[in-house]
Amino acid sequence: MSVQVSGELELIEALRDLLSNQINLEARQSAAKQAFLELSSGTLAYVWEQLNLFVLQKDFFEVK
Repeated sequence: MSVQVSGELELIEALRDLLSNQINLEARQSAAKQAFLELSSGTLAYVWEQLNLFVLQKDFFEVK
């Protein structure tokens, strides 16, 4: 579910609706946590791949 608002009053009303229902709030918190963990995992994997490619394997391919 996405919510679009065009002003401060609509924003306040939308936040009140989103946060007032405990079941919906818990579901949204869980979804946000899962999205954060997935994004963090993807970012960490990307950084590791870059380190592996440009730093860790550098010595392996260098001719001494």
